Amino acid sequence: DNNVDAIILAPFNPICTQAQRIVLDMLKLKPDDVLFDLGCGDGRLLLEAACECSCRCVGIELNEIFVKRGREMNMYQSLVELRHGDVLQEL
Repeated sequence: DNNVDAIILAPFNPICTQAQRIVLDMLKLKPDDVLFDLGCGDGRLLLEAACECSCRCVGIELNEIFVKRGREMNMYQSLVELRHGDVLQEL
């Protein structure tokens, strides 16, 4: 069961707003960049990157529950794609 494996691989630990700011400041993303987040959880870093930087973002998450939650929060559907999949396997 993928959901059980997801919990074993890494428990969900959402990134706080301050950490998002630090990451985005360090990355210095531009609108023509693409940000990939492997193990993105609900994609909150990607959503913030799309909002702040207008860059394209792709997240891959093993736990289908978090993918669904992230898709429900996604106001930037033209920029952010959240995929359900195992980054250790071919998508």
